Amino acid sequence: MPSGTSTGPSPSATVAAASADELVARLSASGVQRTSDAVAADGGMARLLAAVGTAQLLEASALAGAVGVPAPVAEISGLTPEDVEQLKLGVQDCLAPSSTAASSAASPAGPPAADLSEEQGSSLLAAALSMTVKTEAETVYGYQVALTRLEKSSTQAASLLLARHEQLQQEAEELSRLHCVNTPNQEPGYTLKPEFLQAPSAGLGSLEAGTLPIYADLVALSEGPARRWAIAGLWEAARRSVQWGADPGAVPGVLFNADQLPPLPDEAAADEATRKVDDAAADDEATAGHP
Repeated sequence: MPSGTSTGPSPSATVAAASADELVARLSASGVQRTSDAVAADGGMARLLAAVGTAQLLEASALAGAVGVPAPVAEISGLTPEDVEQLKLGVQDCLAPSSTAASSAASPAGPPAADLSEEQGSSLLAAALSMTVKTEAETVYGYQVALTRLEKSSTQAASLLLARHEQLQQEAEELSRLHCVNTPNQEPGYTLKPEFLQAPSAGLGSLEAGTLPIYADLVALSEGPARRWAIAGLWEAARRSVQWGADPGAVPGVLFNADQLPPLPDEAAADEATRKVDDAAADDEATAGHP
C-alpha cells in the first residue's frame, strides 16, 4: 500500500454521514413533538398531529436504515402510573350513584344544547372504544391462527406481538370501563380471508394496518388517558405494520378519498403558469431599472 494512503472514510463521506445522522435525529424529534402536541389538541387536529408525527417517526427510522446510521429510539408515552390507578377505580366510579339522573329529572325542560353535544360526544367515544376492543380481539385471533402457519423464523416475533395484543385488548377494556362503556362480548372466532391463511405474514401486516384508523379515531374522540393510550397505540401499530411488510400509508390512520382532492394542473397549464410568473418578474425588474 502506498505511503500516506488513508483507509478511513473520506471527508465528504464523513460530512454526509453526520448530516444524515442530524436529519434523522431532527425528524425523529419533530415526530415526537407532533405526537406530544396531539395530547391537548382539538379532536380532528389531534388525529392529524398524531398521524403526522407517526409518519415522521417511521420516515426517520427508514432513513436511518438506508444511510446506515443508528435508528432513533422514539418513546411515545402511553398510560402514566396515574392513569393506571385511575383505570383501577373506573368500575367503582361507574357504579357510584350519579347526580346526573336526579338533576335531569328535576328539569322538565330537558338538558341544554351543550349537554346534548356532550352526550353525543360520549356516544361517539363509547363506539370508538367498543370498536377498539373488537379490533384487538380480532387481531389476537388472527395472530393465534397465523402462529400455526408461519415459518419458524417468524414465530418468535409473532408470539411476542400476540402477547402485546392481548395486553392491548385488556387495556382497551379497562379504558372502556373507565368511561362506563360496556365491552362487546368475546366472539368464539372470526372469519379470515383465504389470502390470510395462504400468506400469514402478509395477512398479519394487513391486520395491523387495519388497526391504524381505529386508533386514529380514538385519538380524535377521546382525551386524557384514553387519548394518550391511543396515540401510543397508533405509533405501535404503524411499526408493526412495517415489520410485517405492510404499507401504513403516507399519514397512518388518516384515510384520504382521492376523488375529493382538487385536480392537479396538467403539465401544459403548469408551464404556462410558470411562464406568466417569469414574465411578471421580468417586467418588475425592467420597471425598477427605468423609473
